[in-house]
Parts: sequence; C-alpha cells; structure tokens
Amino acid sequence: MNGVSYMLPFVVAGGILIALSFLWGINSSDTKSSQFNAFAAMIKNIGSQAFSIMVPVFAAYIASSIGSKPGLVAGFVGGLIANATGAGFIGGIIAGFLAGYLMLILRKALSGLPKEFEGLKSIFLMPVVGVFIIGTIMYLLGGPVSAINNGLMKWVTSLQNADPIILGIVIGAMCAFDFGGPVNKAAYVTGVMLLGQADGGIIDIREAIAYYESDANIREKTKYLIGDDELNHKVKMNIEKLKNISIKTA
Repeated sequence: MNGVSYMLPFVVAGGILIALSFLWGINSSDTKSSQFNAFAAMIKNIGSQAFSIMVPVFAAYIASSIGSKPGLVAGFVGGLIANATGAGFIGGIIAGFLAGYLMLILRKALSGLPKEFEGLKSIFLMPVVGVFIIGTIMYLLGGPVSAINNGLMKWVTSLQNADPIILGIVIGAMCAFDFGGPVNKAAYVTGVMLLGQADGGIIDIREAIAYYESDANIREKTKYLIGDDELNHKVKMNIEKLKNISIKTA
C-alpha cells in the first residue's frame, strides 16, 4: 500500500480547505444560499479538486512501487477511470496492482529489443500499451466494481440512522480489518462523506430544531407529509433527543 503515503497530503490539504470554507456557513459555496461567500466557494472548490485526485495518486504509486516509473502513468490513468466510473478506492487498488504487474510483464517481453530502442521502449511503447490495456480493463470492470463499492458505502451510511455506537464499532472494525486495504478505504471514504453532509453538524441540528419549533406551517406540513399523528409524535421525540445531543456535545 505504498500509495497511501503519497495520497495522504492530498487528503489533508483538500479536507482542511473544505473545512475552512464552512467557517462562512455550511452552505457558503451554494450560490442560491443566503450564506454564499465567493471566497469560501473558491477554497472549497480548491479543496474538492485536491480530493478528486486521491484515487489516481493512490493507484499511480501502487503501480510505481511494483513496476517502477513506467507503472506510474498507467496506474494514474487507471485511477482516473476508476473515479469516472464510480469504482472508487477498490477500483484504484485494482488499477494500481494491474498496472504495476503489467509493466513488469511488458519490460520482460521487450527485454530482447536492441539497446538503441531503450529510450523508445520506456517513453513510448510501455506507456502507450500500458495505458491502453489498463484503461480498457478499468472501463470493463468499472460498473461491477462501482456496484460493490457503492453497496459497501450505502450499507455503512444506512447505519447512521441506527445507534451511533454501532456505527462507530462497524467503521472501526472495517478500518482494522485489512490495515489499509479496500475495506479500510471504503470505511474511510464513507466517514469523510458523512462528515461532509449538511445534516452532520451541531449547527445544523440547532438550526433544524429552531426552524421546526418556530414555524407553525412547517409543523403542519410535516404532519401531513408523515400522514400519521403517532409518527409526527416520534418526530418531536427525535427532536428532543437532538436537543440533548446538541447540549452534551456543545
């Protein structure tokens, strides 16, 4: 998992910039929101761009650790396609290992070429053949791997409606399961995704409580949307629980 150490600076830089943008409000990058701030939107976009190349960098350096420099290009492109197809970290791991070992095979297959073609082999033949083969494989595997990756993340995300202790145990167990492998990465990305959601913060809890309690129309609409007084009562009970969480964690 050589790619992890190269990926982390992108995660840290992107995550910090995205977090800083929330100083102007959780919706500060949304042009339709009253909290919109141009500077906050800019630094969030910068952070998002850093985040967006986590998987390609991860895949590239896995490939590089196996197949040296020629593997870097094929691994990076494989990671980009994993991003594009939704295959995520699992796709990145597959692309990295395939690209690395493919470069080893190509180097051995082309070892019989005269020394005069050494430059052509490393600059032209290996990158072009490697990118073509890995790109084709990743496009073919993108759909199935994406389904597995998304299914794993949706399962973990669904646990946020259950006891938070259970969610913490599951994510912790997934992170420890393979020590940096695909299950660990799925848990990590899901955790980051949940942190980035608008319904995850104390400010949002307080705003939701205040908005619900201060607006009679909202309460009435909620009642009709639920369609059942007993369920509406449960909504109010949940709001009381959110109040307690907000007070304890403030």
